[in-house]
Amino acid sequence: ENREFKGRMTFTPLVDEWVGAFNYIQNDGTRFFFDTSYKAPRGKIVQIDLEKPKSADWHDVISQPEGNVVALKSHLISNYTLVITYEKDVSSEMAAWQLPTAENGLSVAQRIHDI
Repeated sequence: ENREFKGRMTFTPLVDEWVGAFNYIQNDGTRFFFDTSYKAPRGKIVQIDLEKPKSADWHDVISQPEGNVVALKSHLISNYTLVITYEKDVSSEMAAWQLPTAENGLSVAQRIHDI
């Protein structure tokens, strides 16, 4: 699909001070997904809607893992499907997750397969 920009684009700042790392994953319209350490030193996946960009309106779609997990890392493998790697104890665990979209109606990510 070829989209043309009409008029000026508006820049919407999401974070204006250091509160953690933010790595863009994908977006569904105005809903953007980030892998972040914001209030989650072991990592989590957060959804930020550009129509409500204040941090009070951010929504965790994959929460920070519990227990002895060192870090959560995300890898986009297809539209709205992530592989999440958990480094736990001395091994790694992986799982596939489906991100919420307007089309699938999920409010949080759904774990669809352990790898």
